[in-house]
Amino acid sequence: MRVRLMHGILCCCDEGSSAAVFFRPDGRALKMKVTPAALTLIRALSDVPQRIRDLPCRDAFERLCVLEVLRDAGAGAPGKRKRA
Repeated sequence: MRVRLMHGILCCCDEGSSAAVFFRPDGRALKMKVTPAALTLIRALSDVPQRIRDLPCRDAFERLCVLEVLRDAGAGAPGKRKRA
C-alpha cells in the first residue's frame, strides 16, 4: 500500500521540533504535537506516493497510527498507482 500527502498540502516541521504544521490550500492549518520518531516519518511525506513500509519509523505500529491520524485530519490520501 502507498500513501502520500493530499494535493496542495504543505508540511512545516523543523528538525528536533515537537510539532508539525500542515497547511491546506484553503488557508486552514493543522498543528500536531509529534514524537521524535513520528517527526522523521512526517518529514519524509510528500505528494509522491510512497510505500508505507518504506517510510522511516522505528515502530511499525506507530507508523500506522501517525498515518491514520493524518488521514482522519484530511492531510493524507492513499497513493494510487499510475496505469500505463
